[in-house]
Amino acid sequence: MAWNPSSLEDLSNKEKLIFMCSLHPSQTKIDDFISRVKRLEELGFTIGIVNYVMTSEQASCYKELMNRFKEVNLPLHPNPLWGSKTSKELEKILKIALDEIDFFCRTEGKTKGKICYFPSIAFEMNQNGDISVGCFPSVTGNIFKNDIPNLPEGPVKCPHYRCICLDKYSFIKGVNRNTDLNILKIYGNLIRNRLGLPPIAAHE
Repeated sequence: MAWNPSSLEDLSNKEKLIFMCSLHPSQTKIDDFISRVKRLEELGFTIGIVNYVMTSEQASCYKELMNRFKEVNLPLHPNPLWGSKTSKELEKILKIALDEIDFFCRTEGKTKGKICYFPSIAFEMNQNGDISVGCFPSVTGNIFKNDIPNLPEGPVKCPHYRCICLDKYSFIKGVNRNTDLNILKIYGNLIRNRLGLPPIAAHE
């Protein structure tokens, strides 16, 4: 949200887009940030979540900011910096907004060996066109060389000790979130429900 939302005013197919707007409180004023996010909504875009990127010091401000965002019907998602360690106090904050599986994955829960559908449906690609299969970077190809690796024919066991990526662990067997092409829509509504906010409005 560092740019002017009005630059997207003429974008077509707005109903297909759901935004995750990341808040770095050291880089912007809260009122300015909220104003830009609300402008997106005025333009017809949907806000899935506001992603509050927290250092350990900023975590203590979560409840206060959460209520500030609730006043304007925006769900504030507590998101510790990747690689940071959790504490009992941080876990209390995460439990406010996160569903059970998200809390498990964000607090170093082990996913290795769990059955997952993500690698059987997804590639990952970098800016050079290099492609890997799901969570298996050793299985590679390149889109510009017409060298597309084969996907597994079905679900596989998670190869990593833990998974903290929403787009991936949502496809672990038993999580049952792979019911919509837009995981952020599902995730946003889960957080909205936990925070007592109305669900994302359905487009006509």
